[in-house]
Amino acid sequence: MLGAACRWFILALAIALPGAMTLQAQPADPLAILEGRTIRFIIGGTPAGTTDSYARPFFDGLKALLPRSTVVAQNIQGGAGVLGLVEAATASPGVITMVVIQSSVVGGQVIGSDSSAVDIRPFHAIGSFTHDQRVMTVRAGLGLPDFAALAAYGETLMTPVVLENSATHVEALLLSAFFPLRLEIIVGVDDDLRQSLVLAGDSDLHSNSWRNLANLIEGKVVVPVLRWAKDGYPPELDSIPTFADLVPSTVPAAVAEVEDSINRLGRFVLAAPATDPAIVDALRVAFDRVMTSPALISAYDQADLVLVPTGGEEMQRRLDQLLKDEAAIAAFRAAVECGRARATGAEISCLP
Repeated sequence: MLGAACRWFILALAIALPGAMTLQAQPADPLAILEGRTIRFIIGGTPAGTTDSYARPFFDGLKALLPRSTVVAQNIQGGAGVLGLVEAATASPGVITMVVIQSSVVGGQVIGSDSSAVDIRPFHAIGSFTHDQRVMTVRAGLGLPDFAALAAYGETLMTPVVLENSATHVEALLLSAFFPLRLEIIVGVDDDLRQSLVLAGDSDLHSNSWRNLANLIEGKVVVPVLRWAKDGYPPELDSIPTFADLVPSTVPAAVAEVEDSINRLGRFVLAAPATDPAIVDALRVAFDRVMTSPALISAYDQADLVLVPTGGEEMQRRLDQLLKDEAAIAAFRAAVECGRARATGAEISCLP
């Protein structure tokens, strides 16, 4: 028979083991792999610009979430986010590198622009802050209350755009392709100058994100006539038709679908191509945690920023789906090129 001491030992072991086994079964913190590491956060936009305004609250939240890591931010502006992407593409794997960019970079790759110096496909999607919420507006002084009136206008419309690969240019070319508009497109006008031209009455058509246009719309300087995507807009724009609503029915549906997909990518975060898969997973978890923190939600609310977050896995799915659909991309490119020809005076029809 077992002695009393032995019986007590077995009883104590039986009591202790479930706790020990439970302790061992607890999963490790998925963020542990980021502890003590240096995380470089590249913002592909100007300080205080829209991309920067969305990125900074997340940057602050990431620092608070990872107090034992060194998290540093750097603005690299140029090429509507392209230069930030170039910097991240060549980053050393010894430093965890993320870049925040806008969807113009994806649009540039879709249309095959020479300005898209980096293939976005090897990057890893970490998450998106919001949809692009892009809106086409017309100068209020023209007296055109909606898109139907704009399409029937008949006079030349001054349309300054940022860069060859910018969303502003692609959007102008799509309008040129499918609607009876006479556009004089001027490439190379940055956002600050474009806004000055609007205020001076020297810009007729102006496309930008809702955040950059809100004051002009509220001040009745411009009139919103078209939304470039379906989702992610503030309620006050619900009555404005989308590009998909207005484009002629004979146009392949893929053209509007690609435009909508690009806009839905919005302002988003990518990890550099050389990033270890385990770190990519951890960064996605970190993104989700920061996005749901009350501090970040409050910061966006105070800055009057529309928050429509999308997790990294869903963002990766959207990017892959968009960039692998060769037939849709071919239809979109054909529309853009036809619009370019019409904008330069070619008497051709882009309608099937």
